[in-house]
Amino acid sequence: MPARLAAFAQEYRQAILDILDAIPRTSRTFVPPCVERTSFVLAIRDPSGRLAVELRSRDRYPTLVINGNEAQPASDHEPGLLAVESTSRLETIIFPGTTENSSVTWRLSRHAALHSLTFASRDFVASHAPPGFHAQFIGGDVPFEVLPDGGILAVNIVNSYVVEGRPEVKVTEWLRVFGSPEFVPNSEATIRQLAITDLSSAALKLPNAQSNWDFSELLASLEGPVDRNVLLLGSYATAERFEEVSAALQTLGYSPFLLKDSPDLPIQKNLEKLFAAVMFSSFVVIIDDHASGHIAELATLMQFRFRPMILLRRNSYPSTSFLEDGVLTDEACRVEVMTDVNATSLIPAVRWARQWLAAQEKRLNAINSWRQASSRE
Repeated sequence: MPARLAAFAQEYRQAILDILDAIPRTSRTFVPPCVERTSFVLAIRDPSGRLAVELRSRDRYPTLVINGNEAQPASDHEPGLLAVESTSRLETIIFPGTTENSSVTWRLSRHAALHSLTFASRDFVASHAPPGFHAQFIGGDVPFEVLPDGGILAVNIVNSYVVEGRPEVKVTEWLRVFGSPEFVPNSEATIRQLAITDLSSAALKLPNAQSNWDFSELLASLEGPVDRNVLLLGSYATAERFEEVSAALQTLGYSPFLLKDSPDLPIQKNLEKLFAAVMFSSFVVIIDDHASGHIAELATLMQFRFRPMILLRRNSYPSTSFLEDGVLTDEACRVEVMTDVNATSLIPAVRWARQWLAAQEKRLNAINSWRQASSRE
C-alpha cells in the first residue's frame, strides 16, 4: 500500500472528523453518514498524478469487493483503508466496470462541488431503466471526469450505467478528486482548511427555526439557534478583530453577534441584556486586547459560569491583571494567544467549548430528575 497516499487519505478524513467536533450539533444532521460511520477509505492515484479520496458508509457499503475478494472494515469503529497506484485512469476504479474507452458525460475543469445529482448512461435509459425512471443528466457510462486543471467534491451522486450488458448503479457518497498533484494540500493546516471548505460546501446547511408563539414550544424551538449563536465581547474599538473572529466562526457554521447589536427592551437593565445574550448563545468569545467594559462583563460571567468563555489575545498580556488568576484557574475559561484568527486556528478552542457544553449537559441530565423522567416518556 503506497504509504504517503494512505497517510494523506487518513489525514483528510481525520481533519473532517476534528471539524465535526467543533461545529453546531444541528449542522451534523446534514453530514453524510459516510463521514462518521465510515466502512472504507479509498485513495487512488492514476499515472497522470490525479488523486481521488472516497469515503463509504457502513450502511451502504458494509464490505468491499476487490478482484472477487471481499474485504471487511478494520473494526467496528475503524474503517478499512485501501490505497492504490492505478495503472489506468481514476474513473475505472471509482466507477467499477468502466474502461479507458468508456464515454463521459461531463469533463470538469476548475473547482466545483457536486451535490445530490443523478446521472445515467444512454444505454441504461434505453435498455434497463425501470418505469418512471428519471435522471437529471443522461450521457456516458462515466458521469464526470476531472481534467488536470480541475478539482471537485462529489457528494451523494447516483450513476446508473451498463457493464457488459448488465445494469449497474454506483452511489458515490463522498469523493474528493484532485486533477493535478499541485492541488493536493501537503501540510496539516492546508488539509484542515480543505476539510473546512469541503464541509462548508457539502454539509453545513443550517435549518431555519420555525416561529411558534406557544411559550413551551417557543423555548424548545430555540435549541437550534442557541446551539449556533456565539456572543462576542470586547472593546468595540477593535472592529477589524471582531470581523476576523466573526468570519472564522461563520466558516464553522456559527452565527456570531455583538452585545451592542442586540435590541434593548425598555424594561431591561444592562445586566439583564448581558444575561439574555449569554443564555441564547452556545459559548462566548471575548476579544481581550484592550481594556473596556468587557472586563466587568467577564467578572460577572465568571461568577455564574453559564457558558464556556474563550479569551482571544494578540499577545500573552491580559487587558487587566486583576482577573487573571481567576481566568487561568477557572474551568469555564480558556485563553488563546493568536495574532491572526481563522477557522483553522480557532478549531481547538471551539472543540474545547463544545466538549465543555457536552459535559455540562451530561451533569445536569444526571442531577435533574425531571429530565430523566421526560426522556423515558
